[in-house]
This record gives sequence, structure tokens and C-alpha cells, in this order.
Amino acid sequence: GTSATASNLSNGTYTVTITDANGCKNTQTATIAGSSGPVVTISHDTTIKQGGTVNIVATGGGTYDWNPSTGLSCTNCPNPTATPSKTTDYCVIVTDTTGCQDSACMRISVDLPCGEIYVPNAFSPNGDNENDFECVYGNCIQSLDLIIYDRWGNKVFETTDQKVCWDGTYRGTMMNTGVFVYELQAVTTNGDKVVKKGNITLVR
Repeated sequence: GTSATASNLSNGTYTVTITDANGCKNTQTATIAGSSGPVVTISHDTTIKQGGTVNIVATGGGTYDWNPSTGLSCTNCPNPTATPSKTTDYCVIVTDTTGCQDSACMRISVDLPCGEIYVPNAFSPNGDNENDFECVYGNCIQSLDLIIYDRWGNKVFETTDQKVCWDGTYRGTMMNTGVFVYELQAVTTNGDKVVKKGNITLVR
């Protein structure tokens, strides 16, 4: 035809032959040499302590786009400082000047010194400033739901805040010495789910 368009061609040499009404021909060649695109390298997986930082580096040229952005000092630089609060996989997409892209990911594991989530099995709310409150102990609790029942199954206390402890009262009245039952559901900062049940002895 009098005009033609070719698209999505691979790298290589192409030939076009033009033939007129008299059968005369002319041949031309064209070479397509495309970019091979960027090749990304990224820091190896690493482990840090809770609250620690580490520099992560990507190479490959062009522009950088890190994801997720949580805990990173920048998301469009080749070497951000990472301060994740929990184990996180960081990925980067590198784009060169021709729009070609490559990506890579690495994992930063956060060593959480959590220890065990602990609910004491006895307390003595007598105002002597020793064991006056029934609390939930643990270093890495993200969320919790603590419910305490009396021996008849009545709910006498509930909290979703680790800082809120039971003082041994129910509706403003001091409970007598006795054994109570608790149910605890908690989620740690690294995503672990904890379920506990047991007895609590209130001693006057």
C-alpha cells in the first residue's frame, strides 16, 4: 500500500520491498535495536532488633519506587533507611529512560523480644501497693480483649487496653475473696494470635 505501519516488533533487521505498477522493485532495510532494560540488584535479606534501622540499597539506574512506604526514609531514592516495626518485605521498581522496568524484593526481619504474654493467677487488691491490680503483661501486644467472669459466669470486667487493669471491683463494689475465670485473646505486633484461659484468685 501507499503507507504501512508495523508495531510490536522484536529487535532485528527488517526488509521492505516496494513494487510499482511496471513491476519494478526497490528494497530497503531497517534495523531495530531496542534497550535490554534495567537490571535491578538489591540488598540481601537481613534481621534487625526492634527499633533498629538498616540502609537498603538498590541499583539499576533511572528512577526508583519503593513499596511499602512504611518505615522508609524515602520511597524514590536508591538507598533509603528502613525502620520497620515488624517483619516487612520491601520491593523496588526501577524504570530506565526508555520506560523499561525491572523489580526486586528483600525482607527485613524484626527480632521482637516479646517474651510470653502473661496473666497472673492471683492478686490482692487491698491497697498496700503490691499486686493491687490484675493486668496483662507482654512486650509486643498490638491488640487484646480480656474478659473476667465470676464463678456464676457473670462478666465482672473487660478491657481492650493493656494499660487498663482490674482493681477487683464490679460496678463500684469490692469483690470478695474468690476464684474468677479469665479469657484472653491477643494479637502481637508480628501478627501472632494468642488465646489464653485460666483462673484468677482474688485475695483480700
